[in-house]
Amino acid sequence: MNRVLAAVTLASLAALVGPGTRTTASGVAAFVTGGGEYAIPPPNDIQAQFAFVALASADGDAVGVFRHRGTVQGLTFDFSGRVTCLSVDPVNNRAWIGGVVTRNRSTHPLLTTPIHQVGRDIWFRVVDYGSVHSTVADRTTFVGFESPTIPSSQFYCDTMPWPPGDERTWEVAGFVRVSP
Repeated sequence: MNRVLAAVTLASLAALVGPGTRTTASGVAAFVTGGGEYAIPPPNDIQAQFAFVALASADGDAVGVFRHRGTVQGLTFDFSGRVTCLSVDPVNNRAWIGGVVTRNRSTHPLLTTPIHQVGRDIWFRVVDYGSVHSTVADRTTFVGFESPTIPSSQFYCDTMPWPPGDERTWEVAGFVRVSP
């Protein structure tokens, strides 16, 4: 995993669990973290790196940060976000992370439209298939944005969509940890 992304994850975790954090004060109900790389084959042709940390409290508040960056069809995408919601399926070790864009450094024209700008909703989902010794790789999705089907991050976290067979998720070279 890229050292910058790893540092973002560790620094963010330290900041999130520091004194005065509302999630810590009300009890951590879920902790989800991960980082690494994934690829989506042509015609999308995406090479990506990601890192994230998210905490949910017993009362439903969520905090955290994430970054997804790489290339799509040879052009850059690079999104940073702040977590605003987190849902966890503890039976299947799945998590839905939603938030808002805090920075968009993308150059691909399809990822610089109004729905991709700072303050707009962004989300992704992950699955934790076990330890590093597991024969099944953890998985993640590419980031999603506002659409008629999923109008907001909160809607995404509330409805917890997961197509059969891990459809539209990609194997991670790295790790995902889902701890309900």
